[in-house]
Amino acid sequence: MHAIDLVDLAATSTQLALSMAQLRLPPRCSAAQDVWLTSRYRQDNWLHCLARHRDAIVRPNTSRRIQLWLEIMPVIHEVLLAEPLTRVIAYSAGLWSKRGCENDLSPLAHSSLAAHIEARNRCLHLIVFGQGLAVDQAAVVNRLRQNLEYFTDHLLARLPAMEHPGLYAFEPQALRRRQRQIRPVGCGSESWELSTQLHVKQLRQIWHRDLNTPAANARLNLQLSQHALGLFPRACFDSFGLPHSAASVRRLRTACDAQVGANCEHPLFKYSGESPAETQRLRMHIQPRRHRSD
Repeated sequence: MHAIDLVDLAATSTQLALSMAQLRLPPRCSAAQDVWLTSRYRQDNWLHCLARHRDAIVRPNTSRRIQLWLEIMPVIHEVLLAEPLTRVIAYSAGLWSKRGCENDLSPLAHSSLAAHIEARNRCLHLIVFGQGLAVDQAAVVNRLRQNLEYFTDHLLARLPAMEHPGLYAFEPQALRRRQRQIRPVGCGSESWELSTQLHVKQLRQIWHRDLNTPAANARLNLQLSQHALGLFPRACFDSFGLPHSAASVRRLRTACDAQVGANCEHPLFKYSGESPAETQRLRMHIQPRRHRSD
């Protein structure tokens, strides 16, 4: 799996995290450790490759440096492309922690974010001070970085506001302004989803036109995407297995409040640990709402 696909996953994770916030669902704790472990494996690979490249470009001649930069570019691209998903997960974990959801996701997600920021800083340091990098290559990477930073803040703006978003956003003040513009929940959801699709399409065009490098850690990217989706309960998906839209979440929240009380968790999640008979009874009871995915 190429890291460009993680850009789509970051957008999907934002929509799922918004559904969880509106349905007052906590994340699945069983997936938190897997997300952290896979992220750490990939980050260790990044740091090893970047350190080896930094030492190698000091010694060889010009032609060898060109080859070394071609070899390290997939790693640099992957670090930048994977960052929106890392920040969205950490931001969502911070929200769940602030709301009293006690689990291991918040410290693990913030640990992964800190390691990712370290890898990002090493990439940018190499681009600025590394020897032998062509100017046009540096310009392409810089354009990708700028687009991804804007895209990340665009995704975070759709989530509920946080008191100190500077750890997650590249422009915290701009993020707060955007969050005020699209509140209350549901306001501007269609335009946000459309603009998100346009951003993803633009990033894919940049990658195919100017970059088009192979995946540096395809297997770990695939594993991470599977574990990241595992954070979200089935109640976040509709009967077709697609993430709930803002309108469907509002309808589901209204039905859930009317049936089980405004302060209760979603029944599918709340009773997931009950006996099979009780779980089946509850599923049959709420089946007309059509929000579970098989």
